[in-house]
Amino acid sequence: MINPTLFRFLSFFCKIGLSLLAIYLVYIKIDWNAFFLLWRQLNLFILLWVFILYNISQVLSALRMRCYLALIDIDLDRISSIYLCYLGMFYNLFLPGGIGGDGYKVYFLKRFYSQKTMLIVKALVGDRLNGFSGLLVIAFACFCFNGLFEIASYQYVLLLLCMLVGILGYALLQHWLFVFELKSFLFSLCLSITVQALQGLVAVILVRSLGDLNHSFIYVFIFLFSSIVSQLPLSMGGLGTREVTMVYCLNYLGIDPNAGLAMALIFFMCQTLSNCLGLFCYHFKLEPKPVLGN
Repeated sequence: MINPTLFRFLSFFCKIGLSLLAIYLVYIKIDWNAFFLLWRQLNLFILLWVFILYNISQVLSALRMRCYLALIDIDLDRISSIYLCYLGMFYNLFLPGGIGGDGYKVYFLKRFYSQKTMLIVKALVGDRLNGFSGLLVIAFACFCFNGLFEIASYQYVLLLLCMLVGILGYALLQHWLFVFELKSFLFSLCLSITVQALQGLVAVILVRSLGDLNHSFIYVFIFLFSSIVSQLPLSMGGLGTREVTMVYCLNYLGIDPNAGLAMALIFFMCQTLSNCLGLFCYHFKLEPKPVLGN
């Protein structure tokens, strides 16, 4: 049986190796002169809007998480939910795949509430899956209006039916796990769709400001797909995975990947800077305050 310490050591170096490999694969596929020309044409006003929109999406994610915690009788006020979300984002800076952030949330909630650990984990997983459902809805809309290749009417119908069946199945699973009322489910799903739409809007703003006005929906579709890949615990904090996904998917579709790489890197910087906001909560002891006695 492998030693746990040795396993963690090997896993750490494998993640570093995969991150370096992803960066190298991006490096060999990019025209760097064209890339830096694109990079220099961005202005601070665009970057500010991107930062604001991304953080609005994170605030909405925190409110969605609050809905799921309420289902297991954990009542946090809105500000506390946002604090907890940003503290989790801060831990995501150096722990892979969002595991660090969710782990901190479980740790914090166990300090103040008597719910079993697995019940808290179940609520956080339900929240994540709801976010994934919203991502599928936005990805489906982008695929339908991709503008790159034609889709037959019956294929639209089949895709729509598959998406609806998937969401219905997920709704039934949520109802079974949490006794989720339809109204609450639809509200949380609308939050998820809005979160993903805002992040898709960020991608559109960036690629259009970089000069590509023809493939916005394709960029958003690949961007959402790369968001899933970046959450997998394959590299250090997802470093390189979003970028290599963007570059190789765009290359496969015959689209110049320079704007896609610039967009992915700017989004990564925006995400990292936003995660650092959690440091203020940590440094100034702005820990979430549970609403006790409800």
